[in-house]
Amino acid sequence: MKERHCAIVSKNMLTDYGLIDFFDRLKQSNAVKAVFYGGDVETRAHFVGFIRRPDVFFFGLLWDGETAGFLILDRIEGRWARIHFGMFKKFWGHKARTLARFGVAHLLYWQHVGGAYVFDGFLGITPEDNKLAVRFIQKVGAKIYCTIPGIGVISHTSRDTVEESWMEA
Repeated sequence: MKERHCAIVSKNMLTDYGLIDFFDRLKQSNAVKAVFYGGDVETRAHFVGFIRRPDVFFFGLLWDGETAGFLILDRIEGRWARIHFGMFKKFWGHKARTLARFGVAHLLYWQHVGGAYVFDGFLGITPEDNKLAVRFIQKVGAKIYCTIPGIGVISHTSRDTVEESWMEA
């Protein structure tokens, strides 16, 4: 049997202090502004308030039980949502890509009791000057639609762009 390193936890499994830990690790990685480039989340209180909103899905990503990053889905329309990644510096590189693929695959293959998929895909906006982030999203299944100057790189991720086997990480 293949050894698994990745796990995913929803916000409902976390206390506010647990969410603060995610924010603090993002801050230690100097990545708060990269993830929340619109400036709407700058403090612990902003982060917890945003995550606790009923229209925001937060999924913590763990590597061998250690907090390693997160995925956020918001602006849900039908079965599509905006996706945001936050990965902690200690896990950048191969582990971050593996974690992101694991999380994206789980969310895209997540099904209702009746068998219908919860989501068909995710849209993302990545600042065009963040070349590292643009390469990262492409390596975790995003396909670039276009670049809007001053806005960013517009991308989508769907079951057509990911592999179901990524859930085995």
